[in-house]
Amino acid sequence: MPKKSCPLPDPKKKQALLTRFNRIKGQIEGINRMIEENKTCTEIFNQIKSVKQSLNGASEDFLKLHLNQCFLSNDKDRDEILKLIFKP
Repeated sequence: MPKKSCPLPDPKKKQALLTRFNRIKGQIEGINRMIEENKTCTEIFNQIKSVKQSLNGASEDFLKLHLNQCFLSNDKDRDEILKLIFKP
């Protein structure tokens, strides 16, 4: 059962998340510029794939933080749940 209140973790982890999502935001802004500058579809698509990979990685890391802080105290349980969610 989750804790009733579950704020973000310590300031260093919070800053790391913000940095990561700001980088993704910059990638998306880059896609907008590429479209405005009439870059090729291949170039734009490659950048979109990169953003998707970045967002998937950030999502997985955020979920790990959330599980650790709000749900699980046992690393083994957490790892089993993550294997089910993020099958390789």
